[in-house]
Amino acid sequence: MAIVIDKSKSYFRDFRFLASAASEDKTRPILQGIHVETQDDQKIFVCTDGRRMHIVRINVDIPDGEYQILVNTQSNVTIEAVPPGTYKFPDWRKVDPPETVTFFRKQLVSKKTMYETLFKLYYLGLYVDDTFIEPLDGNEWDMETAACETTFEKVLVFEAITIHGSKLRAVMMGLAKEEAENEVIEAEKILDTHYEKLEAEREKVKSAEGKKNKVA
Repeated sequence: MAIVIDKSKSYFRDFRFLASAASEDKTRPILQGIHVETQDDQKIFVCTDGRRMHIVRINVDIPDGEYQILVNTQSNVTIEAVPPGTYKFPDWRKVDPPETVTFFRKQLVSKKTMYETLFKLYYLGLYVDDTFIEPLDGNEWDMETAACETTFEKVLVFEAITIHGSKLRAVMMGLAKEEAENEVIEAEKILDTHYEKLEAEREKVKSAEGKKNKVA
């Protein structure tokens, strides 16, 4: 039976964040769904595409198990339980670092803020795919860094608590420096366009005020 999480649910945005980490690789169905388990009377939802992992801790009445994502749109997220034993979800705790070092707090509320954060990460020597940052909009995040327990690869960890008490966590593998340089070049173009539009708007306002003063 399908479970529909729509905008009427207070945790709808949490599931949108969660499902955004699902893989698009149809040959790996295990990474195209959501894992649900219970720990200390709290539900833990996990979704990963192998390069990033989104974790949501929230009290929602959804049974433990594996779920296929049927729909993930701006209006609803629909999931359906997979028959037990269909596949085994990876041991996600081996990728989730237990100890981290906080760098800064950042509220990601716009594309501009996201790309500014991408710059900050880049100049700290931390390289991440900008598409991994996009689902973090609308919350204030602690950004941390650590090493993966199994691969020892450097990972970035973002944590946030929503206004209704959900705990969100995003764990991201880094990019090679060459890939990151391409990301930053694209980010610079987007920011340049953003600031050009702002400047054009300011000029329009100044022009309108000047005309108004002449009439007066």
